[in-house]
Amino acid sequence: MRPFDVVTVAVLPALAEETLFRGALLPAIGVSPVGVVGAGVVFGALHAGGGRNAAFAAWASVVGCAYGACAVATGNVAVAMAAHAMANYASAALWLQENPDAAKA
Repeated sequence: MRPFDVVTVAVLPALAEETLFRGALLPAIGVSPVGVVGAGVVFGALHAGGGRNAAFAAWASVVGCAYGACAVATGNVAVAMAAHAMANYASAALWLQENPDAAKA
């Protein structure tokens, strides 16, 4: 795995998910605490499955609320995108550190 692969895995989901959840769903629900929580819960629910458990989905809901709060506080979904991409990058880097054979592929 090349460094560019890690960046791609970090950035593309962040752009797509934040466009959907904080750029479209949050305004549709309402730019308010209720909208932040609603979009965050949907974000978390859609992170269940695929080998991930309910605890991960709950964590994703909390993180989704944090991304929503960033977007609302700044008025800019790009802030949520950047935060999401940085979190994805950190997760990927840690995963690669714990799975060094994957980095050779």
